[in-house]
Amino acid sequence: MSDVADAQSDILNIIAEKCKEQEELDSRREALRQELEALDDEYNTLTMTTLPELFDSLGTLELVMQGGFHVKVEDYYKCGNLTKEEGLQWITEQGEEDLIKDTISCKFTRGEHELAGKALDLLTEQGFDPDRQEVVHHQTLKSAVKRWSESGMDVPYEKLGVFPMRRTVIKR
Repeated sequence: MSDVADAQSDILNIIAEKCKEQEELDSRREALRQELEALDDEYNTLTMTTLPELFDSLGTLELVMQGGFHVKVEDYYKCGNLTKEEGLQWITEQGEEDLIKDTISCKFTRGEHELAGKALDLLTEQGFDPDRQEVVHHQTLKSAVKRWSESGMDVPYEKLGVFPMRRTVIKR
């Protein structure tokens, strides 16, 4: 065998070893992903079910534990971006339309750059059909729902796509 053939054979062997190494790393990564998912489930059960229920049995929402750390049961709201018309309408009816982010877009062809700079009413007058999207960002919604709930407002969680929960928080 020639030196070139030997060198190519060596490189092919290295590639084969590295491919095997990649497969092993892929397997380890997947196992860790599954382990983390199971750990997250266990953590969520403990912090969102077990501990809040134990606090309920004592009739309290907050404790100072040995070692000086504070444990508190807090309200928590899980939600996504709000795009449902009925939820957006409810927010508008509450006078909170400043929470809604509007995006209006319209496609223009070449040579219509000047028209693109005009306002929405001008676009409509010109015969364009702009696409309007209304959304409340999930963090904005979560913050507003917390504010409304704390003020005693009757919040339509389902209409807003919000899932109220409780969880424990530890502060040292």
